[in-house]
This record gives sequence, structure tokens and C-alpha cells, in this order.
Amino acid sequence: MVSVAPAQLVASAIACVALAACGATEETAVGFDCATADVRPYSQLGEVFAHCTPCHKGNGAPQSVRFDSYADASANAGRGAAEIAAGRMPQGGGMPDSAKELFTAWAKCGTPE
Repeated sequence: MVSVAPAQLVASAIACVALAACGATEETAVGFDCATADVRPYSQLGEVFAHCTPCHKGNGAPQSVRFDSYADASANAGRGAAEIAAGRMPQGGGMPDSAKELFTAWAKCGTPE
């Protein structure tokens, strides 16, 4: 049996909560340098989100995952980045690598408005 100190458990829990609060997961946050990434605000990413909003807008968005407002996009940023990284989104492809990189940087680096 592995013994884990209570302080380690608390530290791990705090880290997970902090990462989730900013729209990131532990997996998406590891190894990404926001200091050197091209991080742009949502207001400058219209061309990037144009690859998302044909499906992910309004009340008909799949699983209520929307990207047509800053509030919705920010709330779904971590999930979107994970789906893009896994190659599952956007369905049908067509999103250039440069747009994927911009979305990922935005999602991992605090989702600036």
C-alpha cells in the first residue's frame, strides 16, 4: 500500500481546482509556456471561432457546448482545447494548425477577453 501524506493530498486537490477554474486540465496545462505563446483575446479570435460556431452556437449546440459568446467560450475552453488536441474537433477537419495553436494558447493561458 502506498502512503500519501495529507499535505500532498491537499496540495494535489488545490492544484486540480485551480486548473479547472481557469478552464484547463492538468493534462492541458503541463508543458505549455504562456510567456512565449501567441495569446490573443477572444475579441481577436473571430477567424478561429468561425471553425467552431457553425455547430457550437445558440440553443442547438451539441451538449450545450457553445463558443458564440465570450462567457460560453471561456467556460468551454478546456474541453475545446482537449477535443482539438485529440483530433475530434472540428468535425470534418478544415481548421488550420495556426488556428488550433491560437485556440490552444487562448484556452491554456487564461482565456483573455
